[in-house]
Amino acid sequence: MDPVSESEELASASASTSVAQTETQAQAGMLPALPAPLAEGEASGDANNDTTVIEVNGAAVMLDKLGPMVVGRDGMLSRIANWGEMTKIERDNTLRILCKRNQLRLANLHGNDNDEKQT
Repeated sequence: MDPVSESEELASASASTSVAQTETQAQAGMLPALPAPLAEGEASGDANNDTTVIEVNGAAVMLDKLGPMVVGRDGMLSRIANWGEMTKIERDNTLRILCKRNQLRLANLHGNDNDEKQT
């Protein structure tokens, strides 16, 4: 038996065992077990976890592969559609401008909320 077909059989057997265990637990009225929590500083098992940590006004901010959130004038949140295609320089410039603009918009929105509460 070649190694490829042997590994496929092992994967298939493992998957069917897992399904059988889940079905047995469901029949017994038990919930499937959750994975153990990650230890402090331990990376998640997700290989696609593309996070970047940047510093904004002294506070650490994490960005995922979808990029930063954009605060609209009305407070709606959105994302930058082409963040994945941007070069590093474009991302850095966009972040610089976006951070300032988001802070101004949030300040304006919070200022409007305070004005409405006072009247």
